[in-house]
Amino acid sequence: VRHRLDGNLPAIDIEGHKFYVDIRMQSLRPHNDFTTEGITLMDLKDFYYPVNDTYSFLYDARKHEVAAIDLERVTEIPKHVVALEIPTFMDMDPVGIARDYSKDFKKYLRAHPPRAELKAQRIPWEDTVIGLYIERNLKKAQEQKPGEEERRQKPRLRP
Repeated sequence: VRHRLDGNLPAIDIEGHKFYVDIRMQSLRPHNDFTTEGITLMDLKDFYYPVNDTYSFLYDARKHEVAAIDLERVTEIPKHVVALEIPTFMDMDPVGIARDYSKDFKKYLRAHPPRAELKAQRIPWEDTVIGLYIERNLKKAQEQKPGEEERRQKPRLRP
């Protein structure tokens, strides 16, 4: 807590890369990567799960940001993409939230005690819905192929 009160931002390990929890910027900023703004609260707004009080989302480890996948076209698990779960911003930085909203940080600390080490947890692919989309899209692609092959084998000579 003293470290945070001295002005140092808490950090979370996401797939071996350090991200700073920056409440003022409402983002998780990757350490030493200025090519991206990282993961913003807006990026995560649709991925909040109240049952666990966490964010669960797909993460592009190469770009250090939330991954965008076209669920209507995905046919394999994308390379460099993993499914992750992270705590809420309140749980990652209760002091920063209290300061940002001009509240008594001691109350926030009691309700959300700071964790010594913050780390994103991988979610196994089989625990996500991605597999169902892949299955459906592969099936759809197989159903479309016979018609395409017939056209290739029997070219039209006249309109």
